[in-house]
Amino acid sequence: MTEIGFKLHANNIAAAIGLANLKQQAFVLAKCRAHATRYASKLPPHVREHGQGAQTPSPWGYTLFVDDPAAFIQHMLDNGVEVAQHHGRLDRLPGVRRWGMTPNLDEAFAHYVTLPCGAHLTVQQVDDVIQAVSD
Repeated sequence: MTEIGFKLHANNIAAAIGLANLKQQAFVLAKCRAHATRYASKLPPHVREHGQGAQTPSPWGYTLFVDDPAAFIQHMLDNGVEVAQHHGRLDRLPGVRRWGMTPNLDEAFAHYVTLPCGAHLTVQQVDDVIQAVSD
């Protein structure tokens, strides 16, 4: 990507899926937020969570920081939990780089992982993730 711009169109299929999902938006957001609240209250104290501050999150994933993401990801996979580093560094793209580097991202990207937090999860599955993180 060499330029910043907008790609705002949705094809007919994407638009139909989006419109159909609006009907369950409140349910999905409430469930994702409940999972995030459960993570925040039950994860062990040594886990550095991604703070939301005064914002009300609408998480599809729950971001936290660990010392060794590769080892943590393998540990979680060994325990049947899929986690990953889901986001790429936009500040490395030529179209964004011209505004200067963002050095605080170096620390964040060296340590973050994303736990599953979607509405498809049950409370038991969230508890299983918490247990795997705690082991």
